[in-house]
Amino acid sequence: MTYDEAMDGHEVTYAEMVHEMRKHCVNDAGFADFFREYGVRETYQSDEILVWLGY
Repeated sequence: MTYDEAMDGHEVTYAEMVHEMRKHCVNDAGFADFFREYGVRETYQSDEILVWLGY
């Protein structure tokens, strides 16, 4: 998925979100921050993840 496609807000699974966050070296404290902001869900929007990562 390209950056532009990701910013269109495609649905990604929990596992895909974890994989992408780990690729960006997000640690356990970072995941806790993410879950406080977006909650623990089965799916996320790709743009939510990118915004949280600072893109």
